[in-house]
Order: sequence, then C-alpha cells, then structure tokens
Amino acid sequence: MPGKKDVRVGEADSGFVTVEKGATINTGDYNSTKVSVSVTLPINPTAQQVDDAKRTVRIADRIVDAEMERQVKAIDDNLK
Repeated sequence: MPGKKDVRVGEADSGFVTVEKGATINTGDYNSTKVSVSVTLPINPTAQQVDDAKRTVRIADRIVDAEMERQVKAIDDNLK
C-alpha cells in the first residue's frame, strides 16, 4: 500500500505513566507546609525500576529537607 508505514511498538516505546499527589498541611498560626511527590514509570515496570524509584524518592526527600531547612533559616534570619 502506498504511504503505509511499518510501525512497531517495542518495550522502549510502550509509554509512561506519571502519578502526582500533593497535600497542604495547616501548621497553625496562619502557616502551612506543602508536600508533593511525583513518580514516572514505564508501563509494566520491572521490579528493579520500582525499587530504583523508591530509593530515588528517599534521596530526593533528604535533599529537599536540607534545602528547605537552609532557605527557611535564611528567611528567618533576614526577618530579625
């Protein structure tokens, strides 16, 4: 057939799924904190990919906690 392309979808081209969730928590005195987590995995991920994603979330969480602490301290110091 003229113009027909042979299209093959392999495992690498099967697509991805992203799930994102967030929450805003009232910490009192008109303050709140917001937490958001997003994970993107290929369709039918391997157990290794799932483990890697979980490990990466833990690493990212530690990085964000340290940076948040640094920035909040800097803002607090500037208000004094």
